[in-house]
Amino acid sequence: VRCLRRLEDFFDVVIDIGAGMAQQNIRYAETTWTPQFYLKRGLSLDSILGAMNEARREVKARRGVELQWIPDLVRSYPAPASAIAKWAASRKAAGVVALGLGGPESGYPASAFEAQFQYAHSQGLPANPHAGEGMGPESVWETIQHLRPSRLGHGVRAIEDAGLVEYLARNAIPLEVCLTSNVKLGIYPSYADHPVKRLIDAGCIVSLNTDDPALFQTTLTDEYVHAVRDCRLDIRDIQKTILDSLRSSYISDDRKSSMQTEFELEFSRLDKLRSMPEV
Repeated sequence: VRCLRRLEDFFDVVIDIGAGMAQQNIRYAETTWTPQFYLKRGLSLDSILGAMNEARREVKARRGVELQWIPDLVRSYPAPASAIAKWAASRKAAGVVALGLGGPESGYPASAFEAQFQYAHSQGLPANPHAGEGMGPESVWETIQHLRPSRLGHGVRAIEDAGLVEYLARNAIPLEVCLTSNVKLGIYPSYADHPVKRLIDAGCIVSLNTDDPALFQTTLTDEYVHAVRDCRLDIRDIQKTILDSLRSSYISDDRKSSMQTEFELEFSRLDKLRSMPEV
C-alpha cells in the first residue's frame, strides 16, 4: 500500500496484475481494492480510478483480460465509509460493479454499515461483503440480514450451521472461497480439512478465488491445484465452480451467455483429450 503514491503507480500495478492474470488464462476478474488506504496521498479517488481504468483498457487490448472493480469498506475504520460508498455508487466510478466490506469481523459487525449498503442498493450497486472467515455462522447471518449481499466473500464457516448452509443453497447466495487464505490464517489446519467439497455437495454456489495473492503467495492456478489435489474436487466440480463464478459475476447477461458457451466448448475439448488413450 505504501508503494502506491503516484498515479503512475496505480497504472503500473494494474498492468502487472493483468499480465499475471493472462499467464493464468484468466479471462475476466472482479478485483477488490480499498480506496481509503489512499485518501491521504494527495490524490483524488477519481484520478486514481482514472489511472486504473486507463490501465484496464490497455490490459484488455493487449492481454485480452477484462477487469472490473469492487472497492471495499473496512470494518475497523468506519469513518470514511459513507463518503466512499457514495463515491463508489456514483456514475463517475467507471468499472465499479459492487461495494465490498473487508477487515476484522470480531468486534466490528456488518450492521454498522447498513446505511452505506442501503444507499448503494438504492443506486443499483450490489453488496459484496466478506463474512464467515474470522467468525462463524452468526457473522454470516448478520451480514445477510443487514447488507443483503449478492455474493459473499468467504462464507466458509457457514458449514458449522446446517440451517445456514441450506439457506445459502436455497437462496443461491454465492460464496467466494479462498483456500490458501483460509489455511494460512489458521481457519483450517490444512487444505484437506477445508469444507469446500462439503459446501459444493450441499448445493452451495462456490467459486475459487485468491483473496490477496501477493500476501498469501498464491495464484488462481494454485487454488485450482489445491482444490483437486488436496480438497478432493473432481473435474466436474471444477467445471461447475468455473461456471458458477461466471454466473455469479456482475458482468452483463450477454457476456455471461457468450462466455459460458466458450467455456463449455473448451470443457468439451479438454474432456475429449482426457479420454483419448495414451500412446
